[in-house]
Amino acid sequence: MRFPRVKADGQGYYHCVSRVVEGRFIFQVSGHGSVEAERFIMLMRCLEAFSGARVLTYVLMSNHFHLLCERFKSVLLEGGEALAAVAAYIELNPVRAGLCADLKDYRYSGYAEAVAKGSLLARQGIRTILGQPETISWKELSCQYRKYLFVKGSSRSANKPPAFDLATAQRVVEEQNGELPLPQRLLCRIRYFTDGVILGSQGFVESHFGRLKQKLGYRRHRAATSLTALGSPGLWVFRDIRVRVFD
Repeated sequence: MRFPRVKADGQGYYHCVSRVVEGRFIFQVSGHGSVEAERFIMLMRCLEAFSGARVLTYVLMSNHFHLLCERFKSVLLEGGEALAAVAAYIELNPVRAGLCADLKDYRYSGYAEAVAKGSLLARQGIRTILGQPETISWKELSCQYRKYLFVKGSSRSANKPPAFDLATAQRVVEEQNGELPLPQRLLCRIRYFTDGVILGSQGFVESHFGRLKQKLGYRRHRAATSLTALGSPGLWVFRDIRVRVFD
């Protein structure tokens, strides 16, 4: 007999897991990803908005997925350390499966969506997981979460080896203080750069825009857009970055 679901009074957090029918590997999650995986994430966010069940973080694997939800029904979690520990377990799945060496490099997860896409929903989910107020900046929040993930990932559980060796975790926590250097943040974003055309300083972008305008007859007045999502006022792009489905 199936154990009855435990319902929370008021706010509750739940770890939800589901597998593809017959365990089929329908999601291509490595390399450039797949249309199926991109559509899953889009549908997940649409259903989240429709149902009111917030997805704090998630990871999509080739034949199953994990969701960490607020106001849902599955495995009831207490906020605080229990919530953060399950979030780390979810985020570390691709590393343990050998699909990436660093969580930031796995395309279909809440952490990567927050870092690479700059998604406000994903970032708000991390804020809730860590129990931090709105007064804490995203930069500080991302450092806290990255350090926590690497500390958890370097610990051996009862039936799983550590995701990271101790030296890697120490480098992230002690040397880098959980911060991703600008070049690494840029590399994370490059996966989604399909429409930028020109990337560099404001002067560089605008000078090349002037040449394009003269040569091709562009009528647009605004030449450059600041890439504030990267946390650097020194990087600009010709066209706003959009996220597209990769073939």
